[in-house]
Amino acid sequence: MILPDSVGTVAHPHLIVGGSKAGTLYLLDRDSMGHFNAAGDTQIVQSITNATGQCYDTPAFFNNTIYLAGTGDRLKAFTISGGLFNPTPVAMSPSGFGFAAPSAVVSANGTSNGVVWAVQVDGWSSGLPAILHAYNATNIALELYNSSQAGVRDNPAGAVKFTVPVVANGKVFVGGQGALAMFGNAAGFVATPVISPNGGTFSTSITVSITDATPGTAIYYTLDNTVRPRARHYTLVRSCCLTQSRFAPKRSRQGRWPAQWRQPHS
Repeated sequence: MILPDSVGTVAHPHLIVGGSKAGTLYLLDRDSMGHFNAAGDTQIVQSITNATGQCYDTPAFFNNTIYLAGTGDRLKAFTISGGLFNPTPVAMSPSGFGFAAPSAVVSANGTSNGVVWAVQVDGWSSGLPAILHAYNATNIALELYNSSQAGVRDNPAGAVKFTVPVVANGKVFVGGQGALAMFGNAAGFVATPVISPNGGTFSTSITVSITDATPGTAIYYTLDNTVRPRARHYTLVRSCCLTQSRFAPKRSRQGRWPAQWRQPHS
């Protein structure tokens, strides 16, 4: 990551920083990167061994601090002053990350109210959801939020390795397996749709109604056994009549907020 000139010195005004698979943090002069030195790293500005776990990600920078994580390690905050990093992190996240550790992203109002965002993707190989974490940029030991705190309500899609969150217009976007999740300050959450009758075995055709208590909600349902319909789904206008056994997953959505999936009924 290229650092701003404000953290450089007269000797090294243009700096760049990066981690490594060995967990070493490297600080280099962009104008004279030093070449390879088999004897050590004396030809570069600075190197800090064992700074992180294996690093497959990129750091973030905010207020003379970089935020960097490594596999099997915590997210760490290193301050820079006088053109050099303090080799001891000033703060660490409360918990660590498996493979692959996240590339952090910072959102802020200028130099104030900084939030460090990181996506945990440990469950990528088993289809488990990603976890979005938010930390206080002044002290990342203070976790402000994570998407697993409210049960399954805030779960993004299945985790994907090397996912980087995107912050835009007051929202945070997290890509996942087959879906994009959007996080923001919601005024409220969409109520669970109510199905009547709520499942059962019937010997004749029945009329099923699906309602939702949230104003402005659009309700969608399927009749083709798909749990997460994409191309083939129907918008409920009033009620529907079922004349044979069907499996009807449904979802409700309000405005621009992402759909909230509910349990299927048959």
